[in-house]
Amino acid sequence: MTYGMTARVALGNKCKEHEALITAITEDAEATCRFAVTDVFPSIKVLHVISGMRPKLEKIHRGLDEILENIVKDHKATKTRGMDGENDLLSFLLNLQQLGVLEVPLTNDHIKGIMLVTGSETSCSTVEWAMSKMVKTPQVMEKVQAEVRQVFGAKGNVDETGLQDLKFRRR
Repeated sequence: MTYGMTARVALGNKCKEHEALITAITEDAEATCRFAVTDVFPSIKVLHVISGMRPKLEKIHRGLDEILENIVKDHKATKTRGMDGENDLLSFLLNLQQLGVLEVPLTNDHIKGIMLVTGSETSCSTVEWAMSKMVKTPQVMEKVQAEVRQVFGAKGNVDETGLQDLKFRRR
């Protein structure tokens, strides 16, 4: 859900590749977050090949790069047709790229890197901070739990559709 919200802010509301991007980022996170012998002995290069992790990660990264490249191309095409009225991060970066006012030219690879990093670490850190604050103050945790259960109880899971109904998170 966090990636979904961040992607909308960064890429705009209309992104054909949205679901594919979220899936690819999730695959990457799952592949890199598990224990690997190669993390313990990174200088032994043959372990990277034997474990099969390197080819797997390279495949995931090629897929991510292709998805991000398509998103950038679609955004550029929309902009050239005069249909880009959005104020999202990608539009801002593409405008900077087009103006060429930066000391170092902004390439598509730079933009893709910014898009990939934007929101993953910051969103995780924000959620972690909020959870730690709630754990330290049980009365706040109880209020938040009660509100979440009230809004999403019948559904059984939390998604983006009911977020606007959460009043406590706005305080």
